[in-house]
Amino acid sequence: MGWIAVVDDDEPMLAMIREALELDHRPVKTFSNPQFAFAELTAKNGPECDLLILDVMMPGLDGLTFCNALEEHPRTKHVPVVIASAHEKTVSLFKGNPRVRAFIHKPFDLDDLREKLGTILPLPQ
Repeated sequence: MGWIAVVDDDEPMLAMIREALELDHRPVKTFSNPQFAFAELTAKNGPECDLLILDVMMPGLDGLTFCNALEEHPRTKHVPVVIASAHEKTVSLFKGNPRVRAFIHKPFDLDDLREKLGTILPLPQ
């Protein structure tokens, strides 16, 4: 079984999401630095990521550029993405991208997040 990657430059948000996912016994890795996350996701060793929760507004590497770069890499081009953003307009940036399976508008309810993830990636047995 792989893992869920969460990429967000907001440390408290990362901690909150990690806690919610771990309640469901989901393996999770959090990244506050998108460049480190990209390196980990595309590394040739270790299990592949099953799902990515991605913030849009981040310093250095924004979510749209990050998502497009993953699309071009053989290890990550199949990974479904959930976009997390406080800005309603960001939804239009990702319209038509088949890998983007859901949008979560910040601030969000953790139960809603867990429910959306359950429709994309069933809970481990």
